[in-house]
Formats: sequence, C-alpha cells, structure tokens
Amino acid sequence: MSHQTRIKSMRICGLQSLEAEVLEEEQKKKVVKGVDPKLLKYDKAGLKWEGFNAPIGPDDEEWEKAAGRERGRMKTFERGWSGKTWPGRELGPPLTADGVVLKNFHSVVIELRRVSNMTPGGRKKTLRSMVVVGNKNGVAGFGVGKGQTPLSAMRQARNKAVNYLYFVERCDGHTIYHDLETRFKKTTINFYRKPPGYGLRCHRAIKEIAVLLGITDMRCKVRGPTTPLSLVRAAFQGLLSQETHQELADRSGLNVVEFREECGMRPVIVASPSVESQRKVFKKREKKEYDLNEVFDPYRGLHRPKKRQELY
Repeated sequence: MSHQTRIKSMRICGLQSLEAEVLEEEQKKKVVKGVDPKLLKYDKAGLKWEGFNAPIGPDDEEWEKAAGRERGRMKTFERGWSGKTWPGRELGPPLTADGVVLKNFHSVVIELRRVSNMTPGGRKKTLRSMVVVGNKNGVAGFGVGKGQTPLSAMRQARNKAVNYLYFVERCDGHTIYHDLETRFKKTTINFYRKPPGYGLRCHRAIKEIAVLLGITDMRCKVRGPTTPLSLVRAAFQGLLSQETHQELADRSGLNVVEFREECGMRPVIVASPSVESQRKVFKKREKKEYDLNEVFDPYRGLHRPKKRQELY
C-alpha cells in the first residue's frame, strides 16, 4: 500500500489517528524562512551563479569568441599531443586583471594533471595545469594554476603567465646565437644553433616554447628526467643565458666576425665594441693584468653562456 492510499483509507474508516497526522506532516514541504522559493529552482529557471553552478570568469562561449574559435567539430591541427587531451592545445589569448583580452599573445597547455592534498577534513583533490604564453616575437612566459575543473585551472595558469614574461634574444630573427648547455636539477638540455630551413627538432614542450618565442631553427637534446615543470624551467634558463654578438664584442673589445655560406664563406662583421668597452680592455692590456678566465677559457674566446646568478 502506498503512502497516500494509506492516509485515505484511514480517513474513510474514520481512523483519524495520530499516525495519520504524522504522515501528513511528513508530506508537507519545509521552506526555509527568509529565502524566496523561486530562487531555489535556479536550475529550472536557468540562473547561473559564479562559483556555485557556473565557473568564475568569462563563459565558455565568450572565451571561444575571444580565441577566434567556433563551436563544433575539432580540427586536426587543433588537437593535442595525444588525441583530444588538453596538453599541446591552444588556449586562446590571455586576460589581464581588468578583463582586457591580449590578442597579440598566444597560449599553449603543457601539462594538466590531478593532484591531491591531505587536509584535516580528508584528502582534497584538485587539478593542476601549466600554460606557456608568448607573442611569437621574443617574449614568452609560463604559469602554474590550480582549480576544481580543467578550464578553471588552465585559465588561472594562463592569466598568471602574463605577469611573468621573459625577453629572449634571437639571432637574425630565426635561431639562437650559439650552442650552449644548461642544467636545472637533474634535467640537462643541449641547444644547437642551426641555419635557416632546418626547423625545430627538439622535445615537444620545448618546441611549443620556441614557436611562441618566434624561433624557427634549432635542435635540442634532453638528458635526464623530462618532468614538464623542470623541462620548461631548464628551457627558459638556457635561452636566457645565451650571449649576444654585441655582448661578446663589448666583453672582448674586438669585432665579432662570422663566416656565412650565403656570403660565399667570406668574413662578415656582425658586431663591434663600444668606445667605453675598448678603453677598459686597452687599460688592462697596458697594465698587463691577465684574467685567468681569459687565459684558461674553455670557450676559446667565443660566446660564453651567462651564469645563473646573472640571470635573476
């Protein structure tokens, strides 16, 4: 016998007992005082509250319009490194704290993984993402964000990366100035300068960083663990530690000459020292002050990568 038929049978039989009254009270809906019953039906009414039933920040449609995308089937070149996963996919232009869209910048997701933290209330699970942004003209940066949903974590990382940008020098606008080796923790990366048309032959995370910086010809060799965070930090550390032609000329007080194939392997002066740097070098030579770093230079007077203390 159902709940309602049981009450009707008691009324018909004249058994208006205490049990029937209790059953009627159970059927009554309890409404909290001071709350509009219409607002409780937010799902049916179509209301969206940020942080409750909608993500904080711009909607997905607004974000896709800002990124210049349309809803529908994903194109082949828009997919990630492994199918439709987020790592390797473009995330659109970042936003400033005022909500202004930076259309000149592009962003790519490098990592998206689940993490957990033990709290007094139990194990708290969140998502962590790492995003790299750049304008494809020598400026790039990366950021790490956390959130309960993938989009919230990636948005936080993308908007945070704009506040930590680095400027990387490029040789002739397509490659690095010289070969170098960098190390961050146990990850070691060797960078090799290449001529135009060589392309990017390196790790997929380093390749995305090079594309966002505007580097088109470079080769990299990674040794050790390829943890995304250590790999990205090592890549930025290596690209920032390169010495330009002008810095080499000012340090040595001599002209920097290159032998290029497009000039028939003839010497071409690519940088000349300033007057002040020449005076300092001549004073040292007159006083016969020899620098042991110059006498026992492992780079033989060529480009010398900057130390980590000089970068930060």
